[in-house]
Amino acid sequence: MTLVVDKLPFVTRVAMVELVLILINGLFSIWTGYWIYKHQQNWGELFIFPILYFITAYFFMPRYTYYFALAYLALAYLSWAMHQQK
Repeated sequence: MTLVVDKLPFVTRVAMVELVLILINGLFSIWTGYWIYKHQQNWGELFIFPILYFITAYFFMPRYTYYFALAYLALAYLSWAMHQQK
């Protein structure tokens, strides 16, 4: 990922962090929703990752990243709910 930033000067560190947050954490949220459905866990477990992310973002990340916790909750819920309909 850092090679891309070195080669493309218009990609800032903020854009790189957002890309990593969206790709890695977003995919993890989708996988979490699927895993909770597959193992028939309690739907309340969908809140674990977004809450832990929010706590971490509150202490260690810029303020604009707080809203990603809601996006991760939405992704996990949608993944779980879409599999419920099958």
